[in-house]
Amino acid sequence: MRQDAEMFHSSFSVLKQWRYLLSVLICTLEVGLSQVSISIIPLRPAVGDTVFLVVDYKREILNINWYRGRGTADRINILTFSPGSEFDPTPGPQYTGREKVLDNGTLKISDLMTNYSGAYTLQLTIPDGHSIDTVELTVEFLICIQMKMTLSELTITINPPKPISGQTVFLQFYYPGEIFIINWYRGSGTAVKRNILTYSPGFDPTPGDQYTWREKIVDNGTLEISNIITNYSGSYTLQISTPNGLQSGTTELTVVSGIGNKDNVPEDTSISTSIAFLSLTTTAKSIQDIGQTYSTLYVLIITTVTVIVIVIGILVFGIIIWKKRKQRSLNEPVYEDEPRTEREMETRRSMGETIQPSEYLDNNMVVYEEVTFTDLTYIQLSSDYQDLRRLNQ
Repeated sequence: MRQDAEMFHSSFSVLKQWRYLLSVLICTLEVGLSQVSISIIPLRPAVGDTVFLVVDYKREILNINWYRGRGTADRINILTFSPGSEFDPTPGPQYTGREKVLDNGTLKISDLMTNYSGAYTLQLTIPDGHSIDTVELTVEFLICIQMKMTLSELTITINPPKPISGQTVFLQFYYPGEIFIINWYRGSGTAVKRNILTYSPGFDPTPGDQYTWREKIVDNGTLEISNIITNYSGSYTLQISTPNGLQSGTTELTVVSGIGNKDNVPEDTSISTSIAFLSLTTTAKSIQDIGQTYSTLYVLIITTVTVIVIVIGILVFGIIIWKKRKQRSLNEPVYEDEPRTEREMETRRSMGETIQPSEYLDNNMVVYEEVTFTDLTYIQLSSDYQDLRRLNQ
């Protein structure tokens, strides 16, 4: 009995020790899982490189805050981000446009400069509270930095180098850094009136004054010009907006004349409102090929024809009215004027005219009678002659 009791006591002691060791192991594991660690990749970045401050944390993260420097003061905040949220990261006072937070909390910094060296602090908001860690970043200034800066400059290439009329040409460019806005211009300079297209990655291009429907933005901002003609030869300027400011470059395009091409695009290739008038009879593309000179001639011809048609219509209408009035006047009866006095009636009678006297009836109707006039002059002369003859006898 005593031996059984000792054996039970010994077994209980061993179990108690294992329970203690298991508790310590679980606590150690929980502490390890609740701690955050930051690693720098690459470990020794140089000017112009992109660096990642990688976060290693295995548990749930509610909120992420990155700070430039030691501490968590609001004035040194770079970005605030909530994983799984539909909202974008909120920039702080130390945000420069080169920083970006990934879903796991990792901070990405592009196009490094020496003044980005220093301490970076991460604060994680977790269900149990907060977890904070700080790391030191050193950006090296290499001897070959001049070569790296030369390679990072904006370069423009033309493909094919000397296109033939009717071909499609690509104005490609290379820039290793981040680009916010791309502007293509026809000619040297960046005046608004020379703008062809404005493009921001993620949005549709906006046409400018020099847009002719043949240009298109493709890939990462390459300018494509289809069915090119010799009038498109000349300078083309590219301006890009980057975190370092505005950068621009100019290249010369030479288009070789091909057989069967109509090189009739005017010097000013902007679309005018007068061209829109002809869109009733032709397409917009054919109008651009015709050019401003021919479009003006067509407008004059159409205007002249319209005026002639209007004048002819007015003349025809006037002739029709005149004929109707003339026909009406021929159909109306013609009445002679009624003599107003007895003296006038005697005068007409002596002149041998036929008069039409009228009498007023009770109903005030005028009745015209035709009276035959008898000339008695011969009788009177004959009588006088007979009297004269008697006297002579």
